[in-house]
Amino acid sequence: MHRLDKDTSGVLLIAKNPEVFANIQNQFKEREVVKEYIALVHGDLKEKLGRTNFVFTIDAPIGRNPRNRMKWAVVEGGREALTIFNFQFSIVKDQGCFSLIKCKPKTGRTHQIRVHLTALGYPIVGDPLYLGKKIRTMDLEWCPRMFLHAVKLGITHPVSGKEVVFESSLPNELQILVKN
Repeated sequence: MHRLDKDTSGVLLIAKNPEVFANIQNQFKEREVVKEYIALVHGDLKEKLGRTNFVFTIDAPIGRNPRNRMKWAVVEGGREALTIFNFQFSIVKDQGCFSLIKCKPKTGRTHQIRVHLTALGYPIVGDPLYLGKKIRTMDLEWCPRMFLHAVKLGITHPVSGKEVVFESSLPNELQILVKN
């Protein structure tokens, strides 16, 4: 139905038959599916934007990175990509300052959340592709993997027509990092 990046945890939807697959695939195509992720990023977004409990949107096209074809980037002429972010709180650790944010992609581009946050200057903790090797190595000393988790996926049930929401709590190995 949809995909999660290799190091992303959380809700994953699988169809059991071709009819359900086609219906839900169409919901994704028509942007009717509600998706929500939690990410921990490098830096203090509160400090940058000067307020708390805020929502901001990145509407920036995504395409192949011209300098590294393994990556995606915000590029002129790329495909439309829109993500709504909601700052939750800042965390100060020995390793630096970080921000926990909710992410709601409205389009479904490859690595969309990761690319938009990197372009903003706030890459996701532990990101194996978009962080520099040195920073990622330092992240792995205190965070076991990339801190990106799909917490919610909402669809219209293909048979009943009712709204259905699937949720996944933040895994323990990530919960511990934001509580301490």
